[in-house]
Amino acid sequence: MTTQAHRHGPEELYAAGLELYGRALRERHVSGAEADAAPCLVDFGLLYPAVTAPADWSP
Repeated sequence: MTTQAHRHGPEELYAAGLELYGRALRERHVSGAEADAAPCLVDFGLLYPAVTAPADWSP
């Protein structure tokens, strides 16, 4: 996963991050490529590597 510097806190997620996190909650995972688009979700502990599918990330 590539991390990029985001200058916001977990209470200030931007629209794309909120949408991805919402989808991760609904679908119970997102792909690593999708998680790369919102590294702040990983940095804030909202997504973590899925146990059953290491290429996926779970909420």
